[in-house]
Amino acid sequence: MKRQTLWTYDYTVITIGSFISLVGNALSNFALSLLVLDYTGSTFLYMLFSVSFQLPVMICPVLAGPYLDRMSRKKAIYTLDFLSAGIYALLFLLLRGGWFSYAGLLAVSFLTGAIDGVYMVAYDSFYPNLITGGNFQKAYSVYGLLADLSGLASPLAAVLYYRLGGAAPLIAINAISFLI
Repeated sequence: MKRQTLWTYDYTVITIGSFISLVGNALSNFALSLLVLDYTGSTFLYMLFSVSFQLPVMICPVLAGPYLDRMSRKKAIYTLDFLSAGIYALLFLLLRGGWFSYAGLLAVSFLTGAIDGVYMVAYDSFYPNLITGGNFQKAYSVYGLLADLSGLASPLAAVLYYRLGGAAPLIAINAISFLI
């Protein structure tokens, strides 16, 4: 019996796209953290910024599941990616224009946390459908490796943050990564 290939078209697209998004998120999340600390100088306000992202990440999956059961996971993933691209593009334009607002950044953080929470449910329920029989261990090993490798973008983000003049260019990279 011949084993089916892991690297089907759909699996390849979702894997490459996921890696690009993971790297973009690592860059922008690190940059936003530095931006909040540089702007406020407060670890408490940084913690509040972090909680504003993590809270919806924990709550939204519970609420999103029943709605995602009635729709295409693939469409949900693409829609959420394009929505994220738009949010990060808008954030880039606001930062570039000097319109930084801590309260606005908290709102963006909450919104992107909610998107990530819903995205996790859609992705985690769609991903196994893309893996051909007998390849689950390989597929999840590949994903784990790519997730770990994307973490290497954080030190790069620190260098780029200061070399490129702040968070805005890294936010633009994230917007582009979501479009890809």
